[in-house]
Amino acid sequence: PDRLGRMEAPVRARTAKTLCIDHHPTRATPWARNVIDTSASATAVLIYELVRELGGTPDRAAAEALYAGLATDTGFFRFNSTSPRAFRIAAELLEAGADPTRCYREVYERNTLAYTRLLGRALASVALGEGGTVASAGITMRMIDACGAAGVDTSEFTTPLLAIDGVRVAILFRELPGGKVKVSLRSKGELDVQRMAAEFGGGGHRNASGIVTPGRFEEIVDAITARAVALAADGR
Repeated sequence: PDRLGRMEAPVRARTAKTLCIDHHPTRATPWARNVIDTSASATAVLIYELVRELGGTPDRAAAEALYAGLATDTGFFRFNSTSPRAFRIAAELLEAGADPTRCYREVYERNTLAYTRLLGRALASVALGEGGTVASAGITMRMIDACGAAGVDTSEFTTPLLAIDGVRVAILFRELPGGKVKVSLRSKGELDVQRMAAEFGGGGHRNASGIVTPGRFEEIVDAITARAVALAADGR
């Protein structure tokens, strides 16, 4: 519920009529019904299976929406959450009219100049720790203002960090208005950043999690980087 922002109060007021469909490990779920399957590669998988179970067939627009949800949540089928089940559903969505080329282009090939400039500044700040196994980068409000990048989605900025040879944990820190910091965590293999995120009030998946926490930017960077270094050193 706390991920709903300003919608939390009105949604909580209708819990008796609210259905929660998710593939994340859940906490504090007051909803009337919960359809939770953490083995699913994406929530789009559960939506599709529910529609099919009820006798429905997605039209082209629905197929493309579901394909976009499935493809982005699996990193276009490269994350370890990708399963044969995901590929089978992807094939059925293509048969229903989804266009994978158009989907990729609309999601990843429409970056603004502000996005590109901010990405460059973030990558220029990269620091390595624990023998090069932990990569971190920071984005401050000053950087965002200098690039004219207010509102830019930085969720994919961790991708080039994790692509550095030898890196097993990638962290992106983004300063938010109101004295908060958003932390995006990515990892490879068995390194569980979801467990680490939970320690700071966040959550997500084993290899992809996030945190939004109040505090001074530098202090949050130091605390979470230290925890990530310990995680990488421990190897779990």
